[in-house]
Amino acid sequence: MYDPIMRIAGWLVTLAVLWPGPVRLSHSRQARARSTRAVPAPAIHVGPNIQVSRSRAADTHYEVTVATHPRDPSRLVVGSIIYPESGTTYGTIVYASADGGVTWNPVLEGGPLDHTGDPAMAFGPDGTAYYAASSLPAGGERTLLLFRSHTGGASWAGPFALTYMDREFVTVDATGGPFHGRVYVTGNSRVPRTISDFVVFQSSESGASFRGPGTRAAFGSARASVMGNAVVASDGTLIGVCVEEQPGAAGGGR
Repeated sequence: MYDPIMRIAGWLVTLAVLWPGPVRLSHSRQARARSTRAVPAPAIHVGPNIQVSRSRAADTHYEVTVATHPRDPSRLVVGSIIYPESGTTYGTIVYASADGGVTWNPVLEGGPLDHTGDPAMAFGPDGTAYYAASSLPAGGERTLLLFRSHTGGASWAGPFALTYMDREFVTVDATGGPFHGRVYVTGNSRVPRTISDFVVFQSSESGASFRGPGTRAAFGSARASVMGNAVVASDGTLIGVCVEEQPGAAGGGR
């Protein structure tokens, strides 16, 4: 039977190198074997499934995302859209783990996260965690909400409001270059609502303030309706992807 309750599961993955046992070779083959001996491939061991949403086990979760602290592997955070079992509302939720994913607790939910969607999160190289969600109130203007955590996800400050965008992503420069630590929020502009195109906001102050939106060339001349994530290249260049619609073309996009 189909289970309508979708649960978040995490996996613990460790690596172990498996070395072969002794192999007896003739003297004439030993020297050749020493020069051509292959390095054994590592084996991947997958641990048991762990239900991140155990404390909200009866609620439906989807659009999940995960991030981990750059220097402390015990610190992880997960964001998700959540539909409570009561069905009276919806929103997003953030869970955190301080023991490498063995146990999880909800650390950000309700209140400002009521009627939010499109969860996105990332850690910066200094260990600051960022969480963004689209605020979609039943009435009034839509906005983008940003939260920050300096405690590995255990507690959060915010929300800080940004211009609304659809299906946003958070990316942080960890290259060690001139823009190291810069925070980018990319997504689909909906201001004005007649435009659907790629935009980016950026912060050089650990998310304390943002500048933007930055737009691509010929902004608004084509409809970029589906957003992908963004990455920072080793030279500090921000690279984002999106689907651009072509009315009348086969497939409808490129």
